[in-house]
Amino acid sequence: MAKISEPWEPFDIQVVIEGKMEKILVIPDREEAKYELFDDHTSIGNVWTELKGTATVWCAEGMIARELLDQIGEQIEQNREWLLSEEGEQNQRGSGIIPGAQIQGSDADLDKSDGNGSGLIPDEDLRGSDADIDR
Repeated sequence: MAKISEPWEPFDIQVVIEGKMEKILVIPDREEAKYELFDDHTSIGNVWTELKGTATVWCAEGMIARELLDQIGEQIEQNREWLLSEEGEQNQRGSGIIPGAQIQGSDADLDKSDGNGSGLIPDEDLRGSDADIDR
């Protein structure tokens, strides 16, 4: 099975600068909808989107030329759409995990069930275990 990328994993994009294709590393911020861009090992700035009226526009700070901003934003969007489509395909294939509603506990816990079929061990059966040290 192919590795599924996470939304915060770095990825490469390519932009045309003075007629030459240049590779830029994009590192998504885990806490904000912001991306830091690197040319080789040097940070060249950050990009993010803002809502201006009814339109979403790409903004930048650092050494990012205004002419490149549309190319960068378009490729980040394409990567985001690709991740969403990969996630959807993974969900359609199934993860092999049984949904929680179908899990009834192990056979070892069945005799300690409180009658509701959950298979969980009641608190009173945990007396004397490490779970009660702080009580």
